[in-house]
Amino acid sequence: MSEPLRFQHVYAMRGLIANLQDVNNAIDTGDLASPKAALKSKWVADLLDYARTNLREDGASDISLNLYVAAGGWVGLTYSFAMPDGFNFQGSVVPRRVSS
Repeated sequence: MSEPLRFQHVYAMRGLIANLQDVNNAIDTGDLASPKAALKSKWVADLLDYARTNLREDGASDISLNLYVAAGGWVGLTYSFAMPDGFNFQGSVVPRRVSS
Protein backbone atom coordinates (compact mmCIF):
# COMPACT_ATOMS: atom_id res chain seq x y z
CA MET A 1 0.00 0.00 0.00
CA SER A 2 1.36 3.40 -0.91
CA GLU A 3 1.70 6.20 1.58
CA PRO A 4 -1.15 8.76 1.47
CA LEU A 5 -0.41 12.18 0.02
CA ARG A 6 0.17 14.96 2.53
CA PHE A 7 -0.81 18.49 1.75
CA GLN A 8 1.96 21.07 2.12
CA HIS A 9 1.25 24.79 2.00
CA VAL A 10 2.76 26.54 -0.99
CA TYR A 11 4.23 29.65 0.58
CA ALA A 12 5.13 31.21 -2.77
CA MET A 13 1.42 31.41 -3.62
CA ARG A 14 0.52 32.69 -0.19
CA GLY A 15 3.04 35.51 -0.64
CA LEU A 16 1.87 36.31 -4.17
CA ILE A 17 -1.77 36.52 -3.10
CA ALA A 18 -0.86 38.77 -0.16
CA ASN A 19 1.11 41.05 -2.49
CA LEU A 20 -1.73 41.19 -5.01
CA GLN A 21 -3.95 42.24 -2.13
CA ASP A 22 -1.57 45.19 -1.72
CA VAL A 23 -1.84 45.93 -5.46
CA ASN A 24 -5.63 46.04 -5.22
CA ASN A 25 -5.36 48.22 -2.13
CA ALA A 26 -3.16 50.62 -4.14
CA ILE A 27 -5.86 50.73 -6.83
CA ASP A 28 -8.49 51.40 -4.16
CA THR A 29 -6.53 54.27 -2.62
CA GLY A 30 -5.57 55.79 -5.97
CA ASP A 31 -1.84 55.04 -5.70
CA LEU A 32 -2.28 53.09 -8.95
CA ALA A 33 -4.50 54.73 -11.55
CA SER A 34 -6.26 51.57 -12.72
CA PRO A 35 -6.00 47.80 -12.88
CA LYS A 36 -4.65 48.14 -16.43
CA ALA A 37 -1.88 50.37 -15.11
CA ALA A 38 -1.16 47.78 -12.43
CA LEU A 39 -0.86 45.00 -15.01
CA LYS A 40 1.71 47.06 -16.92
CA SER A 41 3.74 48.05 -13.85
CA LYS A 42 7.22 46.68 -13.16
CA TRP A 43 6.17 46.09 -9.54
CA VAL A 44 3.51 43.55 -10.56
CA ALA A 45 5.72 41.92 -13.20
CA ASP A 46 8.43 41.45 -10.56
CA LEU A 47 5.88 39.89 -8.17
CA LEU A 48 4.95 37.28 -10.78
CA ASP A 49 8.58 36.54 -11.67
CA TYR A 50 9.46 36.13 -8.00
CA ALA A 51 6.50 33.78 -7.43
CA ARG A 52 7.40 31.66 -10.49
CA THR A 53 11.00 31.38 -9.27
CA ASN A 54 9.89 30.35 -5.77
CA LEU A 55 7.41 27.82 -7.13
CA ARG A 56 10.16 26.24 -9.26
CA GLU A 57 12.45 26.11 -6.22
CA ASP A 58 9.67 24.32 -4.31
CA GLY A 59 9.56 21.72 -7.08
CA ALA A 60 6.43 22.91 -8.93
CA SER A 61 6.03 22.18 -12.63
CA ASP A 62 3.58 23.22 -15.36
CA ILE A 63 3.38 26.68 -13.75
CA SER A 64 0.81 29.10 -15.14
CA LEU A 65 0.25 32.47 -13.44
CA ASN A 66 -1.89 34.98 -15.32
CA LEU A 67 -3.25 38.31 -14.19
CA TYR A 68 -6.44 39.87 -15.52
CA VAL A 69 -8.71 42.85 -14.94
CA ALA A 70 -11.50 41.53 -12.75
CA ALA A 71 -15.03 42.82 -12.34
CA GLY A 72 -15.14 45.91 -10.16
CA GLY A 73 -11.81 47.22 -11.40
CA TRP A 74 -9.51 44.91 -9.47
CA VAL A 75 -6.57 42.72 -10.46
CA GLY A 76 -7.31 39.01 -10.45
CA LEU A 77 -5.06 35.96 -10.75
CA THR A 78 -5.66 32.62 -12.44
CA TYR A 79 -3.13 29.95 -11.55
CA SER A 80 -2.29 26.32 -12.03
CA PHE A 81 0.74 24.20 -11.18
CA ALA A 82 1.65 20.69 -10.11
CA MET A 83 3.71 19.79 -7.06
CA PRO A 84 6.01 16.76 -6.98
CA ASP A 85 3.95 15.13 -4.19
CA GLY A 86 1.02 14.72 -6.58
CA PHE A 87 -1.09 17.74 -5.69
CA ASN A 88 -2.32 19.84 -8.61
CA PHE A 89 -3.40 23.36 -7.85
CA GLN A 90 -5.63 25.51 -10.01
CA GLY A 91 -8.00 28.37 -9.43
CA SER A 92 -8.75 32.02 -9.67
CA VAL A 93 -8.68 34.68 -6.99
CA VAL A 94 -9.24 38.42 -6.66
CA PRO A 95 -7.50 39.25 -3.38
CA ARG A 96 -8.62 42.45 -1.70
CA ARG A 97 -9.37 43.83 1.71
CA VAL A 98 -12.99 44.64 2.44
CA SER A 99 -13.63 47.60 4.72
CA SER A 100 -16.46 47.30 7.17
